Order: sequence, then structure tokens, then C-alpha cells
Amino acid sequence: MNQYRSRSTARAIAIAKADERETRKSMLIRAAVVALGALTALAALPLFWSF
Repeated sequence: MNQYRSRSTARAIAIAKADERETRKSMLIRAAVVALGALTALAALPLFWSF
């Protein structure tokens, strides 16, 4: 029984770590998209000012 409990605990920890990795990955992708959008907006500003 104790071995089964520790195995399920280890499995739960592994699932939580994988979930955390996915969350971190998606946050990193979001941050990259936001940064890219900000850079694009900054690059486009002089074009708007020239009109």
C-alpha cells in the first residue's frame, strides 16, 4: 500500500512538473509575441509621424 501511494505521488509530481513546463513555455511564447508587437509598433511610429 505504501509503495502504491509513493508511486502515485511520484506520478502526480511528474504530471505537475510537465504542466508547469507547458505553462512556462506558453508564457514565454506570449512574452515573445508581445515583445514582437511592441517592436513593430515602435518601428512603425516614425512612419505615422511622417504623414
